[in-house]
Amino acid sequence: MDLYDEAGLYCAAFDWPVDREVDWLLRQVPGARRVLEPFCGNARHARVFVERGLEYWGVERSAAMLKRAADGAHIHLVQADAREFSIPGAKFDLAWCPINSIRHLLTDEDLASHLRTVRSHLSRDGVYVVESDLTRRDGWRTGPMVERGIWTMPQPDGTIIDCRWQPERDDLARRRVFERATIIQRRGTDVLREVSNVYEMRMLTFEDWRGLITRSGFTVSAVFEHRGSVHRPQVEFSVGLENGPDNYYFVLRPMGERVIR
Repeated sequence: MDLYDEAGLYCAAFDWPVDREVDWLLRQVPGARRVLEPFCGNARHARVFVERGLEYWGVERSAAMLKRAADGAHIHLVQADAREFSIPGAKFDLAWCPINSIRHLLTDEDLASHLRTVRSHLSRDGVYVVESDLTRRDGWRTGPMVERGIWTMPQPDGTIIDCRWQPERDDLARRRVFERATIIQRRGTDVLREVSNVYEMRMLTFEDWRGLITRSGFTVSAVFEHRGSVHRPQVEFSVGLENGPDNYYFVLRPMGERVIR
């Protein structure tokens, strides 16, 4: 079963506070007024962006997730495929893609189409911040991935959500990794609900990612460590990021009119 079909359980599993993350994002784009979030899910960042004075647009393919999305003034939701969508007349100062969502796009063509689509919606000084990890060409088995992707979310009703999202196997020739996502709701030791699904996701090496960024008309202006690092220090964009201990924030800026098709 796709976890998106259990939208309530999925949203509960990913319901950690995002205020500090939004504040950090806005420091990267001082004066931002419009924000675009592809793969927005239930648009959990929307209210925080709006509280900071921005107009928010979220793009999401899943109707089940959009039904659970925040609504209200200055929140605009579009049901569309992230590979190619159109918001006529809108230009964004900031676009934002969290938690490896971009790796659900499996081919170079899909990834490049997505990046070009986002780029076409950015203002002249706009940026696209993508959170992702990078892997080595010999796969995750040499890295620390088995220690990642495990967390717990206490719920208001006294239940606990246990979450595990980890790779099970990879296909190096096709640059794919198969990651099992399991979400369990329990009360004490009693399991109330359990949903598990394997997702086929793209493996991105440094060279893959660098090539796609350039091909899509972007340049990397900065890279920062993940939210798990309190101060999110800036790091060098290099092959050394492969199989790192966590995700990274890649700040992408449009590169003039250069788009390689």
